[in-house]
Amino acid sequence: MKKTRDTYTGQVLGATLLLGILSACASGKMSSQGTPALQDLSTIPISIRVDLFEDARVTAPSRIIGHIAETVFDISGDQLDAGQEVAALVTENMRRKISSAGYKVVSDGSADFVVSGQVRELRLDIGARDDLTILLEARLTDTSRKVVWSGAEEKKADRYAGVSGNTRSSILRFLDKGLSELSATTVAEISAVLQESMPGAFSRQGKVPTSLSSTTGAVHPNKAIPVDGEAGDSSAVPDLGRLAIRTVPSRTRVVVDDIYQGLAPLDLNMAPGVHQVVIRGEGFRSSSEKVSVRKGETTEYEVTLEK
Repeated sequence: MKKTRDTYTGQVLGATLLLGILSACASGKMSSQGTPALQDLSTIPISIRVDLFEDARVTAPSRIIGHIAETVFDISGDQLDAGQEVAALVTENMRRKISSAGYKVVSDGSADFVVSGQVRELRLDIGARDDLTILLEARLTDTSRKVVWSGAEEKKADRYAGVSGNTRSSILRFLDKGLSELSATTVAEISAVLQESMPGAFSRQGKVPTSLSSTTGAVHPNKAIPVDGEAGDSSAVPDLGRLAIRTVPSRTRVVVDDIYQGLAPLDLNMAPGVHQVVIRGEGFRSSSEKVSVRKGETTEYEVTLEK
């Protein structure tokens, strides 16, 4: 015999069941497919403030970022305008990447960490092939303003616009893609440092520390970690040594063991041993020397570059 049921009762039961499922999904007890929901790991319990990057380009603070040598259908003239201040453009891109990585991005003093930096180069020339060059220096500091991580990332890319040619929107998409890839690399470096230093925060266990000054040296023992303070003091991290680099002229580029560390003067906590230090300055001959760093001691390294 064919079974039937009251239509109204079926609707009420169906609605009740649907509300129950939606409530379970909202509380994290059940997924939308009716299976037990996995713990939501999309938000890392670490808050980061991204301060406005400094536009340190030679042409700063101009919004012009390149030269146009080929026809762009909706742009007149031979200069490429970014459409906004370069510092704001880079900062907003970095904020988006940090947020998409799962961190809580804040704009006030409640942040656990602060990301800041400089735009050393951002250039996009439009020609037979579009050439993009971006060089960003960034650093992560804790609430006591101790530098937890710093580094520089460079992105070079080129493309052929195709038979359809360039438009302003296609150019900006190309620029945004380059910035996004560079920001993603920076965020990955920051995440590696934080994850090694506070794994509990990434597994939703433990309290997020407000300072990493006591654990900074353990983050990447094979990678130089910038530190605050004057050269010659006793602030070297235990089990590491300290390398204090001073150059003439100042603000030269420092590369240690093939890793760009930033601009001199620099104080770096490093693993004991011999390290290759390369100093480069525009208009000067590069310097390359092997420097020995001893555990618990500060090695002062001074270089005067020759023209």
